Amino acid sequence: MAFQTRDPSQAIITSVGSALNGDVLFDTLPVIRGTADAGNVVEIYDGVRFLGTTVAAADGVWSFTLVIPLKAGLHKFASIGVDSENNRGASSELLSVVLSLPVVPAPSITGFLDHAGLSIVFDSATTDSHLQVTGTGRPADVITVFDGAHLIGSAVTDSAGAWSLTPAVALTDGTHDFHAVASNAAGSQSAQSNHAGISIDTSTPGRAIINAVTDNVGPIQGPVDRGGLTDDALPIISGTGKAGNIITLYDQTTLLGTAHIDANGIWSIQPANSLAPSVHALTAIESTKAGTQGTPSAIFIFFVDTAHVLSAQASVLHDVAPDGPLDSGHTSGTVSSHHVFDTALGLKLATTKSSIVDPEIGQHGALKLSLADVLPPAESGLFQRAEPDQVRALDKSSLHIEGLDEAQWRLGGMPKDCGAMRDDNGHLVVQVDLLPQSGVDIVFH
Repeated sequence: MAFQTRDPSQAIITSVGSALNGDVLFDTLPVIRGTADAGNVVEIYDGVRFLGTTVAAADGVWSFTLVIPLKAGLHKFASIGVDSENNRGASSELLSVVLSLPVVPAPSITGFLDHAGLSIVFDSATTDSHLQVTGTGRPADVITVFDGAHLIGSAVTDSAGAWSLTPAVALTDGTHDFHAVASNAAGSQSAQSNHAGISIDTSTPGRAIINAVTDNVGPIQGPVDRGGLTDDALPIISGTGKAGNIITLYDQTTLLGTAHIDANGIWSIQPANSLAPSVHALTAIESTKAGTQGTPSAIFIFFVDTAHVLSAQASVLHDVAPDGPLDSGHTSGTVSSHHVFDTALGLKLATTKSSIVDPEIGQHGALKLSLADVLPPAESGLFQRAEPDQVRALDKSSLHIEGLDEAQWRLGGMPKDCGAMRDDNGHLVVQVDLLPQSGVDIVFH
């Protein structure tokens, strides 16, 4: 039997990847190559750290592929040959290389898409809590997406460098700040991408509220009653809603303007253009920044008359029944715009109260009366006749007015045909003008 009588030859490392001794290495999983005695086992070390073993081929050539990525920095590799009797040869000369990890370019977030594939502008708002994040990067890199510090998910860039990601879990209502990081197969990471903000709002606004139409012109200023008259063609309309939402204001179908609801829940809009001398019916709609609309507000009806100064005065010729500011026997007095008439005009149909007034045409403002009080059932057609000693009212909408117990009739201004419309409660609102060529008798209390 023959026995081996010499130790294995000194193993040699010829290269690490493409790097020779003293070179810079760019591969975290390089193939280490060398020579040793044929059939011997070769142990490979990185400094004192054991990397693994391989076997020298019949021609003495061996190779070893790393399975754990190297870290950046200086590495000193060595090899030792071991024969079948476990005799160990001398350690090879060290082969030193410096590993420089490749720079991974930072990815970019280029947009957001909703469930319909429509683009969502950065820093805007959407109702889609499963929006798609899209971007670009280097082909084959892994893109990891974060919402603040929270991991959303990851995607791999395609051959063109494009990537997209849809969060698996619905995003909560509120603001979100996305960024992405790319990494390569070696585990190197890029710097952060650009930041992209978005707001999620899945709420539905409540019903908008119009609180006031404010007159800032002439001797009579302040809030205008619903169904009231103003000589301010640019009144300020105000109301309340949820802070941060948006109010859109319409005059019937005409857009008057929009406003953001402030932190106190208050909004106001002044029309950009003067309102025409006519009846105006305002509605407001509250919407979120994501565009979800609430229910339209109650209709706020009022009248604009810029041709006459509002003073709401009339001379009293006779007063039979005392009531309010007018005492029996007085021949003059002032009628405020909020007084309600509850007896008939001209025909003196009242049984317990009657007065006669001679309105000063063009010198006073609007007076209003309750239709139910004015019209007994037998006189439902009173205001549909245009006789010279009566008030003229033409119902252009051909609406039947009998029995509408809360309708408001407006008096004042120049003679003209007047329109009729219904408010949000279904009540008829009619603007009525006096005939100046006659002394019109108005019965009130």
